[in-house]
This record gives sequence, structure tokens and C-alpha cells, in this order.
Amino acid sequence: MTLGFRTKWGKPPRPTEFEEKILDGRKKHTLREDPKDRWKAGNSIQFVVGNRTKDRRQFATGECTATQSVYLYTEIDSGRIGIQVNGRTLNRQAIELFVLNDGFDSLVEFDNWFRPLIENAPGKLLIRKLIHWTNLRY
Repeated sequence: MTLGFRTKWGKPPRPTEFEEKILDGRKKHTLREDPKDRWKAGNSIQFVVGNRTKDRRQFATGECTATQSVYLYTEIDSGRIGIQVNGRTLNRQAIELFVLNDGFDSLVEFDNWFRPLIENAPGKLLIRKLIHWTNLRY
């Protein structure tokens, strides 16, 4: 199955470095919508940039080693992003590690990427699937 990654993001556009981070092992998983529950352990992964364009390029292959259910939300008391993985609420230290393992350089970058999605999600609860290609789990 294909996992497409952006090469640039933000205003002004900045490099995501997701390709490099996947290849060197810093990016260990990705969050995706999966309404039809297609992602499963054992699925092959084709890592690509420029998906569905004439510039599509596969830069790696791998295998889905596991998936986990993730809820992203805004904490009422602090206004910070909260993360639940398979029903377990992550503490601040675990969230910071999660953010780095997802390929972001900081919690601010992660917040900038996901907060608009959270704000527009039904009930302001963003539901995603965490797709792993390493042995890391939360």
C-alpha cells in the first residue's frame, strides 16, 4: 500500500524532510485517516513523494508492523494538544517523543500541522490510525 508524504509544508513552504527522516530512521510512524480499516500489520508499504502526480517517486519500501488507534484533541485546561493511543492518554514527555517519532522537529510544528485538523473535526476530536514500520509501540 502507498504512503505518500509531502516534501514541503507551511507558509512560506518549508521542507518537511520526511523522506530523509524515514530513510535515516528518525521518522518511525505516520498518522493517517483509515475509514475502511485497510491498514494492517503485514501490509507492504511503498513510501512515495509526489503521489498522484507526474512527479511521483517511490523512495523506499517497508512493511506495516502494527497499527494503533489515535485520538488528537485540545486539552480543556491547558489548550495544548492531547494524544490518546489505544485508549491510553500520553503524558507530556510521551507526547514530545511521539512528535519526534512522527518526524516533526518540535511540538510547535506538530501543533501547526494538526491543530487546524482538530478544530475542524467532528466534536473537535481527530481520529487517526498510527501506522508503524518499526517495532516501536505506545
